[in-house]
Amino acid sequence: HYHLLVALLVSASCPLAGAATYYASPAGDDGNSGTEATPFRTLEKASAELKAGDTLCLREGRYAETLHLCGKYASLETPITITSAPGERAVLDGTVDIASIADGGWQQHKASIYKRKICEDIWQLLIDDQEMIRARWPNASLDPEANNYIWGGRGMTSHASPELGTGYGAMVDSKLKNFPYSLDGAMAVVNQRFRTFSRFVKGHAPGGDTFTYDRDIDQRQLPVAERDPNKVPTDGIYQFTGKSVLYMRYYLEGKLEFLDAPGEWFYDRASGMLYVRTLNGKSPESMAVRGKVKDYGLDVADSKGIIIDGLAFYGCTFQMKNVLECEIRNCNLMHYAALRRMLG
Repeated sequence: HYHLLVALLVSASCPLAGAATYYASPAGDDGNSGTEATPFRTLEKASAELKAGDTLCLREGRYAETLHLCGKYASLETPITITSAPGERAVLDGTVDIASIADGGWQQHKASIYKRKICEDIWQLLIDDQEMIRARWPNASLDPEANNYIWGGRGMTSHASPELGTGYGAMVDSKLKNFPYSLDGAMAVVNQRFRTFSRFVKGHAPGGDTFTYDRDIDQRQLPVAERDPNKVPTDGIYQFTGKSVLYMRYYLEGKLEFLDAPGEWFYDRASGMLYVRTLNGKSPESMAVRGKVKDYGLDVADSKGIIIDGLAFYGCTFQMKNVLECEIRNCNLMHYAALRRMLG
């Protein structure tokens, strides 16, 4: 779930005879000529040189820059190929070192929870290459054998009771009575049979067993003034009536109070404060802490005949729009997707 290997075709990474081969390196310089000994530094400069039949070899290291390829025209017979240099590992990185965007160091918030102010939004947190879990209730585990395993364990959600009044726009669960504070403002992630959606929690009183959420499923595309809160969706199997209500399982995110288990984190966007409880409960000061700041490390548009071969994507993925004869070969994607719910 954290790694994806893309191997669509066997690589043919050797450049074609007579074609140009350029090099780029995080330690290079855009004033260079782009050879193996004198590589370019930026992907923008290196990619600007590419034409049909050319190859761009990326030297070892992390590339924080998105590789944009727009209006490049080649073919699979004479492609533009972008690959890692032989024997090296080039990483298109969608994350940053938290220290590089921090204002001050790590401080103990309370017990095993540490905090640090950052100056840029993140929506995924990685510590020593391990993805942390967004603070939530009920807690989830990264252990595939656990009942509350985050990728499908039955115990990673709670169940709202239709017998007590759960229905479209309202969730009733006796477990909610255990919260001595209002859950208003939290994010409820609700699974109703085959549909999952998220809405902000409203109308919860401290110690109460009920919360509400906006009744605007299938109306988000409409102006607010035109939405009908009394309309119940009945689109085929996705119905909020009868048997389907029995499947109302959910969990909550979006409150610092939910941060109570090892491996959880929380980001308060208003204050810029990042909170985390590491897996071993110790300060993250000596750990490699990285945050996701972009979705795509590669963006190809309006192009033809592009081959991406043997690159690594870390904390990001790729997108292609309006392309022909473009291939992704032998690329490894790690921690490539994360939702932005932490940002509200």
